[in-house]
Amino acid sequence: MIYKYVPKPLKKHYKKLFWRVFYNYIGTIGILRKARFLNHGIIEDGENIELDEYNPLLFRRLSQNLYLHLMREATIDGKNYLEIGCGRGAGLELLMTHYKPAKAVGVDISDANIRYGKKLNKGNAVEFIRGDAEKQIFPNKSFDVVLNLESSHCYASKMNFYKNVFAILKDDGTFLYSDLFWHDDQTAAMEKQFDELGFYIEKKTDNTKPIMRSIELQASIRKHYVKGKISPNKKLSDMVALPGTPLYDGLTNGTIKYLFYVLKKKK
Repeated sequence: MIYKYVPKPLKKHYKKLFWRVFYNYIGTIGILRKARFLNHGIIEDGENIELDEYNPLLFRRLSQNLYLHLMREATIDGKNYLEIGCGRGAGLELLMTHYKPAKAVGVDISDANIRYGKKLNKGNAVEFIRGDAEKQIFPNKSFDVVLNLESSHCYASKMNFYKNVFAILKDDGTFLYSDLFWHDDQTAAMEKQFDELGFYIEKKTDNTKPIMRSIELQASIRKHYVKGKISPNKKLSDMVALPGTPLYDGLTNGTIKYLFYVLKKKK
């Protein structure tokens, strides 16, 4: 990958630019052009789901399950809600179906995602802003709930992102945070950053197994859809965790974990 040849002082800028271009690009690919969700989905214990490749609503159900899995950990009705890294806006559409927030905002670095989100939520009282997750664009203590799902691994500086969330979250607010995390030592360092910033972990869940159930159920169909659409470094194939990719192998052997945090500010 060209990233390894980028001079160290420019790596952070390159990473941010790469992901912005990449997410704009995948919005032009076949079925992905109409895909509402870009997350791995989840199949929780006791759920019996069988996918039909001719019924895209079943794909959508798994991704909706993941959003709802996170949202139920916070009080949302009557609250100011922000999704950072909102992707194509389907999570906010789902939010408006199940909850009644006082205010709902989505931020994403991809122009294509923001355009899609606005179109998808036409008629919903949702505001979409193209912005950088690592930069504060809202006043201090302006949101009750901040959600970030499968997005932060794309950021150049997670610490800047955490600082941003801490600043804009109200004192009694909730930060719902879920993503893929590489290596236990990196996770420990991240949790130390939470503590130093003033967050405490109210809840931490390892969702690797239920996420993998969803990934494996969708594998054969996803392989069909990305066939011939893989970039030279196979980024798209790895992004959807097809068997044999570094992401799939890491989730299987335990070097990568899918974790969910409910974070609060210390009193």
